[in-house]
Amino acid sequence: MGHAVSHVQVKPFQCSYCDKTFGKKWTLQTHMKCHTKVGLEQCPNCEKQFRTRALLNYHMVTHTRLSSFMCPTCDHAAASRTKLEEHMQIHTREKAFQCDKCPKSYGRRSGLYSHLQIHRGIKKHKCTLCEYATVHQSHLIAHIRTHTKERPYKCQLCPRAFPQTDSLNRHLLTHTNEKAFGCNKCDKTFADKYSLKSHQVTHAGGTKEFKCDFCSKEFRTKPQRNGHLFVHTGEKGFKCKFCNNTFVRNDTLRGHLMMHTKEKPFECSICKRAFAKPSRLKLHLQMHSGEKNVVCGVCGKGFRYKSDFNKHMRIHTGERPFNCQFCDSAFAQSGALRAHTLIHTKELEFPCQKCNKIAFKAKYELDRHIIRCSSIKKNLVTL
Repeated sequence: MGHAVSHVQVKPFQCSYCDKTFGKKWTLQTHMKCHTKVGLEQCPNCEKQFRTRALLNYHMVTHTRLSSFMCPTCDHAAASRTKLEEHMQIHTREKAFQCDKCPKSYGRRSGLYSHLQIHRGIKKHKCTLCEYATVHQSHLIAHIRTHTKERPYKCQLCPRAFPQTDSLNRHLLTHTNEKAFGCNKCDKTFADKYSLKSHQVTHAGGTKEFKCDFCSKEFRTKPQRNGHLFVHTGEKGFKCKFCNNTFVRNDTLRGHLMMHTKEKPFECSICKRAFAKPSRLKLHLQMHSGEKNVVCGVCGKGFRYKSDFNKHMRIHTGERPFNCQFCDSAFAQSGALRAHTLIHTKELEFPCQKCNKIAFKAKYELDRHIIRCSSIKKNLVTL
């Protein structure tokens, strides 16, 4: 009876969690493990879990390297010839599976099959916590983690964790500094394909298809437009769990969290100084190299940082963007404004920690006092 079902395509066993149906009871039971997480086979070398022992054994090849199908370009071990061929497309950039409905192509047949569901408009995977629906079950699983805050994929080089494997893989490239994705129109290289795609848009002749409904500003990509919309809505959906600060973007929140956790995963290979953000490390490395890439077009002076260049340009333009709220004075730098404001408020922000009697309006006044205070105490000890 069970074998006959396979010919007539009858699938009487339906999953109670999703719409999938199966021709045999045992295949339904195996599938149910995806939802219940009960009875999964745990990999002893990483956190991955599998529905069957056969799938676990198949996966173990990536750890043991005991495989006849080794990549000739890198040290990747594949479990089968098919998997090796799929892996090789990372190096060859070959995408043999072309969609017949749009220009997109894929390196794997499964990738093309998943893409075709978009054209068919079938969104059978629905979130039970909100109205989100998607074509792919993997997208639904990733979406549910936005509700549960689950981050099962952990970086082995720093404390960060991620909801998806591709997010972890992109993050790992920040540790290796590998930039395998090269632009075919210029010499720039990037750590991941998403950064490359964002860059390639700049070669597209200035086409800006995505328009803001509030101010008519145009953007080259949809994510750029969506990020801009928060300027108008004022929505800050990402809240810090340590304090009351809220943020427009999740990556801004992540950077802020490191102030609380004191994480500094990005280390300078020259002096071992560590930083919370890769952008900070990049700026720091310019100090060692002596590079001054930002040059003033008026006087020819070079700067390491664009922020220093912007401050310098106010000398030439005469711009004074920092206005005093108490009088008509204006200043080229925010620090000068803060020092000036103390004249009005009479606040003394910088107390001396050595004598606890004197406080100063500006830090340079405190520094000068500390030197004098220290030398007086030294002379008293000598006497």
